[in-house]
Amino acid sequence: MVWPIIRQEIQVLDTTCGAAYYGAMNGVEHPQSKANIRRHYLKQRRSLGRRDVEAYSRLAAQILCAHSSFQRAHCIHVYATGKDNELDTRPLLEYALKAGKEIVVPALGSHALIPRPRIEVGQHAMACARIEHIDELNDAHWNIPQPALRTARWLDDWQRIDLTVVPGIAFDLRGQRIGYGAGYYDRLLSHLRARRVGLCFESQLCDDLPADPHDEGMHWIITEKSIYTGETP
Repeated sequence: MVWPIIRQEIQVLDTTCGAAYYGAMNGVEHPQSKANIRRHYLKQRRSLGRRDVEAYSRLAAQILCAHSSFQRAHCIHVYATGKDNELDTRPLLEYALKAGKEIVVPALGSHALIPRPRIEVGQHAMACARIEHIDELNDAHWNIPQPALRTARWLDDWQRIDLTVVPGIAFDLRGQRIGYGAGYYDRLLSHLRARRVGLCFESQLCDDLPADPHDEGMHWIITEKSIYTGETP
């Protein structure tokens, strides 16, 4: 896949100086509890039409693939598009694979099916599986595409990952995120040295999110419009 050069100017905002900018743009003051924030931004995301999701996903992928962190990375962890109108990573996966990147995706299942190293949450676990073609994402767990667990090629050394592309329901301009609340990604990120990119629609950004000590922040957030710099060192 060869994408045309993006000719519009991409706005790169250093948001470490303050977080008032986006709140003034979208006029949304989020509720304070994480549960309320999830409900609000999931409703907002589900309201997007299919054509908008496809167009915005492709634009976000183009912006990320032009970023120096992507271009330098050899091994990239990318979430596979799941439920609730999530930003579609298929254009990103297709481009990255054709560019010769080593791609790993999260794979979830019972402890008996997921090898170590792995993240354990209750009776379920998550590990990193290598893929060489997008058609390998033909199985699913919680409606999230993934390789078949019994034939998956597992990544044993997670420190080989140079860049992690992280999903979320909401992000703020400090780089904080809110996911579905299970904690898989916070646990995963705590084990990695990789740079972290939150990938989302512009409408998923808000002024300021509540953060717990175990929450892992992003180095950048990339949307269909812009690149935002978080506070994560």
